Amino acid sequence: YWEKNQLVQHQHEKLQIQKLEIEAAKADMTKMQSELSMKDGEMKESKLSLQKTNDDTQQSLLAAKELAKKLRDESDNLMRAVNAKQRLIDELLQEKSQLEQKVSSLQNELKIKETELDQKLESLQSELQLEKTQAQLYKEDFLNERSDRTKAHEEYTKDIIQYKAVIK
Repeated sequence: YWEKNQLVQHQHEKLQIQKLEIEAAKADMTKMQSELSMKDGEMKESKLSLQKTNDDTQQSLLAAKELAKKLRDESDNLMRAVNAKQRLIDELLQEKSQLEQKVSSLQNELKIKETELDQKLESLQSELQLEKTQAQLYKEDFLNERSDRTKAHEEYTKDIIQYKAVIK
C-alpha cells in the first residue's frame, strides 16, 4: 500500500509539475499572444502607413505621368512651332537668294547698258567732234569762198570801173 501510495504521490507530484509546466506554458503563450497582438497592431499600422505611402506614391506617379504628358505635348507644340519657323526661315533665305540673284543679274545688265551707253556717248561725241570739225571746215571754206568772191567782185567792179573809164 505504501508503495502504491508513494507511486500515486510521485505521479501526483509529476502531475503537479506538469500542471505547473502547462500553466507556465499557458503564461508564455498568453505573453506570446500579447506580443503577437502588439506585433500584429504594429504590422497593421505599418501596413496602413505603407498603404498610405503607396497611395501617395501612386498619386505622385499619376501626377508625374500627367506632367510628363503635358511636357511632351508642350515639347511637341514647341517642335512644331520651331519646324514651322525653320521652314519660314528656309523660304525667306531662298527668296533672299533669288532676290540676290536678280539684283546681281540686274547689276550685270546695268553694267552692260552703262557700257553700251558709254560707247554710244563716245561715238556721239566723236560724231559731234567730227561734225564740229566739218562745220569749222565748211565755215572756213565758206569764209574763204566768200572772201574769194568778194575779192573777185571787187576786182570785177574795178575792171568795170576801169572799162567804163576806158570807154569814156
